[in-house]
Amino acid sequence: MTSSTFKPLSLASLIPTPLVQSTLHLFTIDDEKAIINNNLHHYTAAFKDCINLKTVIFYGDVKYISSHAFDNCVNLVEVELPDTVNYIEDYAFYRCDSLKHMTVPNGVTTINNGAFSECSSLSSI
Repeated sequence: MTSSTFKPLSLASLIPTPLVQSTLHLFTIDDEKAIINNNLHHYTAAFKDCINLKTVIFYGDVKYISSHAFDNCVNLVEVELPDTVNYIEDYAFYRCDSLKHMTVPNGVTTINNGAFSECSSLSSI
């Protein structure tokens, strides 16, 4: 059995917008999977246009998914939102064409305008 070592994401290769890595605390297993340990509330469009991203896992005390956070992540198929999420901002998952199902935690009190707009494969929320 081999073990995986978590490495900080390369901002230049994965995140098209300038972010402060030490503040966001992002870790990844490979180019297709992001594991996020912080709120995306202050990071509008943090993963916008990351077309290779397929899986996103949040852990820790994540409460916010920011505006356009995963906009145009056309190959995103799996998102695991923790029960701590209570706010999904405008267009957070806009144009996530490969996303077929989303489970929204019971604690979510606000889903803003267009959060799941143009997700052509999304059949249930």
